Amino acid sequence: MTARRPWRPALRRKLRPCRPRARRAAPPDAPLTSWVLKKSGCFREEAPDFFFVRLFPCPDWGDDMIGLRLIGFLRVVLATLILPAATGSALADPKATAVAGYRSMTVASPVRGGGVMIGIWYPVGSDDDGGGGALVGGSRVFEPTPARMGALPKGRHPLLVMAHGGLRAGRHIGDWLAAGLAGAGYVVALVEPAGFEPDGAGVLKELPARPADMSAAISALLGDAALSSAIEPGRIGAVGLLRGGTSIMALLGGRISGEGYASLCERSPGDHDCRWFARAGISFSGLDLGPVGADLRDARVVAGVAVAPELTSVMTPEGLTAASRSMSVLLLGEAPIPGATADDLTRFLPPGRLRSITGATPFSLFPTCAAQAAALLREDGEDDSLCREEAGRSRMAIHRELTDLIVRALSETGLPPMMADLR
Repeated sequence: MTARRPWRPALRRKLRPCRPRARRAAPPDAPLTSWVLKKSGCFREEAPDFFFVRLFPCPDWGDDMIGLRLIGFLRVVLATLILPAATGSALADPKATAVAGYRSMTVASPVRGGGVMIGIWYPVGSDDDGGGGALVGGSRVFEPTPARMGALPKGRHPLLVMAHGGLRAGRHIGDWLAAGLAGAGYVVALVEPAGFEPDGAGVLKELPARPADMSAAISALLGDAALSSAIEPGRIGAVGLLRGGTSIMALLGGRISGEGYASLCERSPGDHDCRWFARAGISFSGLDLGPVGADLRDARVVAGVAVAPELTSVMTPEGLTAASRSMSVLLLGEAPIPGATADDLTRFLPPGRLRSITGATPFSLFPTCAAQAAALLREDGEDDSLCREEAGRSRMAIHRELTDLIVRALSETGLPPMMADLR
């Protein structure tokens, strides 16, 4: 008698393509799609780069895909059981390790005609102030950030509005820094990136939309009865990393030349965005460049720190002068910055406002990698440099130095943290 073949779910015959949702910025040839499918079965890819991927189960499996659903369920269960062990005991008790409270909210963005999500990190008092421990963000590659969910804000503190990442950045990549700054004594509103059309017009609209979103976040927090009581009136700053640094410079008076931006890739075709533009066929020819150079200054922002800010080479001299009056800049060792050089800044910044972090790279600005992340990347033939640091320094050490330098820079420009009444 012929032996029966073991039962296996009919993956190829029944699996239907996922319908794209939310983020439409990913070009058709976005890398790592195969990695997502190999590792996760049927999942969506929200963004084109592997360190920005957020995975969600597809809702449109066939009714008879019980086997595949079970496999997906088991993956989730295994990840839930394995993650705390893989990422170390520091995440075993989020409430014990959390240095800040957390809540999220959606604010109206007038320039988008829709909502933008912000994550709010704030100082909290002792354990008896309420709130349970939770892990915010996290993925197969990055560790999550411990938080006190629902804990009551304690005392009054300066407000920092914060942005992290480039055009195609994903959510939660700045949680580690927002939590650290909240632990130091600030209320931090981390503005998460919104989706945009992946064409020339969409890119040109997105450049001024990012700082406008940050202004909208300030207005929302000041108008929120529960959160405004934790904010010290008149003491508002901004922190931005990479393209987020460009955005906070706009809040301080920096302005981009539309013509300079449109021709940037002719001078620097190897820049990260320029490579994406070339792959996706994005062009600015014949488009209105005026909105790119809009005046987006927000007089409520009195100080700012830009970490490796991009596009300073296409900012107007008048804009750089205005932004530099109340801004400090942190560079990442010898790492190049897209559309920017240190010379763009040293000519305008006051003495002592430009510092460098030895051994840091743009990858240093991302969350700490999970224990198995590098092996996962190598297994799929991807570059694991995302999880490696230069000069023998750990990412956690670089994160601590960066947080300390930001607090120091803000203090020097008149916005020190306030940690009173946190007993």
